[in-house]
Amino acid sequence: MMAPSLQLKFVNKLAGQRVLVLGGTSGIGFAVASGALEHRATVIVSSSKPEKVENAIKRLKDAYPDPDYHSRIAGYPCDLGNPEQLEQNLISLLDQATENRTALLDHIAVTAGDPISFSPIEDISLEYIHRTGNVRFVAPLILAKLARKYIKNVDSSSITLTSGSGIFRPIPQWSVLIGYGAGLDGLRRSLSVELAPIRVNVVCPGVIRTEVFDNIQLEEREATLEKLAQETLLNRVGKPENVAEAYLYFMKDTFATGAMVLSDGGKLVK
Repeated sequence: MMAPSLQLKFVNKLAGQRVLVLGGTSGIGFAVASGALEHRATVIVSSSKPEKVENAIKRLKDAYPDPDYHSRIAGYPCDLGNPEQLEQNLISLLDQATENRTALLDHIAVTAGDPISFSPIEDISLEYIHRTGNVRFVAPLILAKLARKYIKNVDSSSITLTSGSGIFRPIPQWSVLIGYGAGLDGLRRSLSVELAPIRVNVVCPGVIRTEVFDNIQLEEREATLEKLAQETLLNRVGKPENVAEAYLYFMKDTFATGAMVLSDGGKLVK
């Protein structure tokens, strides 16, 4: 007598689904893409530069050499930093990611960023304000405008945005960045209402050890990371694969919408 086949209720939740990760070629986004791939989803990564997309696809294929994984990996460039071309660039990306709307998306994770520059409030300009918000705030808003045409209009679908734990404990010279981050936290509430039944949530990472820190000289980098680690309850900074779990959670929990997950090592309660 054959044993009944096991019906897995949890680990296969994303199997066969289609996931687009903006900013998926490095850092948190690459970890989210890797996690979705391991959950047997089809993953499309995007970044501003074609070479970054090609490199990310190669890294994913090297990390997961089984041909089944290779057939579920794709990627396309999309420049989110050009305000004049932003909407058209997103339309082009979404057309490619959905094969001209013949394969609609199940999930979109927005982890894209650009180099951060800080400015004392006395020195900010309109140009600085606009430039700082293009990728972090305007792009997710335009993406939401276009979403219904490219993502399944059901409550299993989700869009996950990225803010940051700094919105709860600001530091000097971050006012513009904090403003946009707080705006994204507001968007998760308003967009969850406006796009329902598509679910909209936000992840607020703390300090995560991504490639951004590689731009700092080794000695200064180690000292900076040590200082930041001591500011958390866990006495360490996060890894991309840690916080990636929050994005996967929002994809899998079909009852979560208008919600926020904080992943900061306990800094806010220390």
